Amino acid sequence: MTRIHFQNRQRRIRLPRAWIVSSLRALLHAEGCGLGLSVVYVDNATLKDLNARFHAANRLTDVLAFPMAAWPPRRAKRGEPEKRRGATAADDAPLLGEVIVSADRAEQESRWRGLPLDRELTLYAVHGTLHLLGYDDHAAGERKGMRRREREALAAGRACTWPAPTSRRRSVLPPRRLS
Repeated sequence: MTRIHFQNRQRRIRLPRAWIVSSLRALLHAEGCGLGLSVVYVDNATLKDLNARFHAANRLTDVLAFPMAAWPPRRAKRGEPEKRRGATAADDAPLLGEVIVSADRAEQESRWRGLPLDRELTLYAVHGTLHLLGYDDHAAGERKGMRRREREALAAGRACTWPAPTSRRRSVLPPRRLS
């Protein structure tokens, strides 16, 4: 099972840990990614500081994604041994990267949009993970595919944490469509 390293470094907002972790596991599984992931929830001030330090943008953002491994991984040539790529966590499992989410920003956005806070908190982690997996949301066509994948991951995670009738339950995302 894919290892998700989950840290809550803010104290004000209760996090839907089960939904977040199951959504991320379903997404990584559907993408064929066996690497682990680190997810950290912080406050606005911390994320703004990180954005200024690592992206030279002294402004608030909702999520930052820091890659620790190339995805998709480079295939070894014939006769070349497979090498483990990516940083490793405390349990020595290679990591795809680290996603850092502003819980405060998710709360503000959920109020403004009239959406459940748990959904927004989970969405931000999924969004950052999709960036680590190579998805982009700058061009309209790519943004549409990324939004579809976000909805699928949220639904898969919710189905894993809050069981629905078996006939309607989906435990994982559909495999990624190759184009």
